[in-house]
Amino acid sequence: MKRQIIWIVSVASGVGIIVGVLVLAIITTVDTRIESERAADRAGKVIAKMLSEGDPSTVPAMIQAVESQDLRFAVVTPQGSFGEPSVTEDSRVIREDLVLRNGSPATVYVAPDPRLVHENVDVFIISEVVLGAIVWAIAVGIGVVVTARMIRPLENLAEVSQQLSEGDLDVRADVTGPEEIQEVAGALNSLAERFNQRIVDEREAAADLSHRLRTPLAALQAEADTLADPQEAARIFEKISRLDRDVDAVITTMRRSERDDASGGDLSGVLAERIAFWTPLLEFEGRECLVQAPDRLPSVAASNGDLSTMLDALIQNVSAHTPEGTNMNVRVVDGPLITLTVADEGPGYPNDDVLARGHSYGGSTGLGLDIVRQIAVRSGGSLRLKDATDHGGAAAVITLGRRP
Repeated sequence: MKRQIIWIVSVASGVGIIVGVLVLAIITTVDTRIESERAADRAGKVIAKMLSEGDPSTVPAMIQAVESQDLRFAVVTPQGSFGEPSVTEDSRVIREDLVLRNGSPATVYVAPDPRLVHENVDVFIISEVVLGAIVWAIAVGIGVVVTARMIRPLENLAEVSQQLSEGDLDVRADVTGPEEIQEVAGALNSLAERFNQRIVDEREAAADLSHRLRTPLAALQAEADTLADPQEAARIFEKISRLDRDVDAVITTMRRSERDDASGGDLSGVLAERIAFWTPLLEFEGRECLVQAPDRLPSVAASNGDLSTMLDALIQNVSAHTPEGTNMNVRVVDGPLITLTVADEGPGYPNDDVLARGHSYGGSTGLGLDIVRQIAVRSGGSLRLKDATDHGGAAAVITLGRRP
């Protein structure tokens, strides 16, 4: 938009200056011709008077005395012609008839010099072109300054809108510029405030949900322990534990801040932390976890909180949907995108429908893989499911973008 406005200002001012120069050149040419003809008429009358009152023998001397760079003269008498004979053929010649003192008739011809007229007009046109170029440059400069001042509030609105779309709800637009732009900036700020308040309300609701669900879940676990049938108690306890993990995933998702850790995530550190956290459970279930990852990895375009949520969801899936004793493998490969693979030796995924949000074959909420997919996509990567080995097993392959 800025370039378009400057281009319009440049073209409009340039056309206006060109038209002005052409009009002034025409007016100057006509005015110069008229003025030169008037000067010739006055000169003709003066010369005619001088000749009629003077000695006819002094005509050549008189002609020489009144010679001018701007006018050409010729006098025709019965005794001969003096001056420039070609003047009589000029279309703009001024003619004055007179009678000399000796009674002889004579005619005075006076014409402006066309070369001097053209030279004067050319000088004027050149000066006008130079002046026009200076005026055009000044006009364009003023247009650039004014356009920059007009566009700056719009650029601020665009920048703030982009930051809001990226999840930074604390940024606000500058309420400056024309009245209409100020109204838009105010409306955008009000919208950001409402979004911010909505997120605060959702996080408070998540905290309330967490508080309300923990008590009945704990009570159900206590009741499960009192059942006479150990197998039935273990089955119910497992369902309660799975529900507890799903509630954790939902609450974590609701309370996650997209701008958390904007400097990028440390995948190496988070991976080591989460493996250490899950190791007691994995050992209790008789699982071995092999981790293959470089000692140092570049910062990824996801927060540490997102990385923790993603790894927890993937490890939970292995624990919840594979038999105890099933081993797993976590591998990280550095490349244009960071590739994280979590594979197990279990029965594998039943089909690709497990990626659909809310779809599950194991009685869970079906949110875990969708949460992982969203985190990967936000970072500039993706989630892909495949068979881990030729003999079965499942693998989730996640690519994560690097932090610029």
